[in-house]
Amino acid sequence: MTIQSAQQAGALKRTKAISSMRENEEHADLTIECGGRTYRVHKNILCAQSEWFRAACRKDTFKEGRQSTIVLHTPSSDPAEDNIGLDDPEAIRIMISYLYDDEYKTLPTLIRPKEGGKRVTPEDDRTLSTHASVFAAAVKYGLPGLRDLAAACYVEIASGPHIKNQVIAISDIAQAIRTAHSMVPPDVKDLRKATSSRRRACF
Repeated sequence: MTIQSAQQAGALKRTKAISSMRENEEHADLTIECGGRTYRVHKNILCAQSEWFRAACRKDTFKEGRQSTIVLHTPSSDPAEDNIGLDDPEAIRIMISYLYDDEYKTLPTLIRPKEGGKRVTPEDDRTLSTHASVFAAAVKYGLPGLRDLAAACYVEIASGPHIKNQVIAISDIAQAIRTAHSMVPPDVKDLRKATSSRRRACF
């Protein structure tokens, strides 16, 4: 075995070991609650990657640090509400997975074929809006790698050419537009141009 292959094998083992910690709550020391979901996580994993979590976990600064529990609030369903700083539960699940696995795992690309000439709009078609929500979370928690991945996936879908007999669910486009404008700070414009172009193309 060469030095390089030994280093790669060691890195892979460390990655797998960190990933396995997410499934084992024995040494978890922080609870995150969001939208009815509860995650038992490890402060060292989160705080090593996010200044937001480092600050929140300081026992001498915030009650969250003293209680080792962080409650994240979800967006309002009212389109008029400002949801900046709030969190989509599915985006938080994806973010926590990313922090342990260093992989961006979302739902499969939800581009559906037309049926009878009509666009298919099943309720679970959330790919574009999910990328937008993950992007918003990555901005909030200071995760540039996740931010870039979510933005790249979002732009690829939103700005991509039409594929014959395939469309993105209209409900997902509408939710993505709302998320890009209501959950992301106005000075962060990575998603808005792509959203506008897809909106013109599909409506």
